[in-house]
Amino acid sequence: MEENYEELFKDFYLLTSKPILYVCNVDEASVKEGNVHTKNFAEAVKSENAEILLICAGIEAEIAELESKEERMEFIEAMGLSEPGVNKIIRAAYKLLNLYTYFTAGVKEVRAWTIKKGWKAPQAAGVIHTDFEKDSSEQKLSNMLILSSMAQSMLSKRLARWVWKVRNM
Repeated sequence: MEENYEELFKDFYLLTSKPILYVCNVDEASVKEGNVHTKNFAEAVKSENAEILLICAGIEAEIAELESKEERMEFIEAMGLSEPGVNKIIRAAYKLLNLYTYFTAGVKEVRAWTIKKGWKAPQAAGVIHTDFEKDSSEQKLSNMLILSSMAQSMLSKRLARWVWKVRNM
């Protein structure tokens, strides 16, 4: 599609303008390299510039039934795979949709947040809470200066303790 039309059609949210991910369910023998059918399919959709993944639903079902992570990893390695197919699908979908995950960690929990590629820090923070994105620049600068002075104070205290320990050795 020509560049000037892309901007025009963007607001229509047409399915034909969305990125495409094909997931081919194959037998165990074809999960790494594919087979005649997947190669023919890849040739048929080559002009779409789509992502094509090969997974074996049978292998995925067996992985899901295993109890421990160690058992799952052992089974995956025994099948000659590097990771479960579901992980490949998630990674490919995030890539096609230009998404990233960032994590926040607190005393009580660790959370995963999904953001779009290219977002600036205030937009990413807005995913956690809209007030974070709406804060005024002055407040952000004030908070940064407070954090900076706190960090300098902590570093200088640690450095002073270290120098004291070295002198008293």
